[in-house]
Amino acid sequence: GAALVVAAAVYGGITGPIVDAFEDLPETMIDVMGGDPSRLLDGYVSTMALSFAIVLAVFVILGLLGARGEETKGRAEPVLATATSRSAWLGGHIAVIAAGVAVLLAVSGLVLGIATAVSVSDAAYVWDTTAAHLVYVPALLVLLGIAVLLFGLVPGAVGATWAVFGFATIIGFFGPIMDLPQWVHNLSPIEHVARLPLEELSWTPLVILTAVAAGLIALGLFGFGRRDLDTK
Repeated sequence: GAALVVAAAVYGGITGPIVDAFEDLPETMIDVMGGDPSRLLDGYVSTMALSFAIVLAVFVILGLLGARGEETKGRAEPVLATATSRSAWLGGHIAVIAAGVAVLLAVSGLVLGIATAVSVSDAAYVWDTTAAHLVYVPALLVLLGIAVLLFGLVPGAVGATWAVFGFATIIGFFGPIMDLPQWVHNLSPIEHVARLPLEELSWTPLVILTAVAAGLIALGLFGFGRRDLDTK
């Protein structure tokens, strides 16, 4: 969290000079920044929001791998031998990760927004930048849901979530310059999030992503409640 705040302050503080330096960017870089050379400031903000979301995707995966480590190292078993239910134990991990994602996105977005607003002398970017970060919460919850589903049904494959992370990162940053069919882009949950403030906010994809995340988490909790503990 501290690192995100510092990074947000630094990258927001240099927004003005950075955007001025973007005027002579090659066409491929403009595509990465949103594709609109007349709105490079908005493109920069949306790209920074994507960058922070990708960083927090690592937080999501490591959080679930922490729960997996508690299980495999035998520390979960004595806890679950008490009145603590499996759903409460795993649900606690999930709740902390989900809350952490929302809080860290909000804080980093707010700090980046304040620094950006000061740098470009436009107070509107405080809210615009914060919102640009928060819209990634549902997508990161889908990633969490995938990890929970694997944890509940195929615990040894939880690490495969890194493959989803890698795919989403590549598509998120380099998808605009890659000649890939749209259905490939649609496989990444991040691709369904509007890149604010460059694009218009659409609530429908966010609601669908949240519903998908809830379904994946519910299936993962169901599976964990019925499988044997995997201790090594």
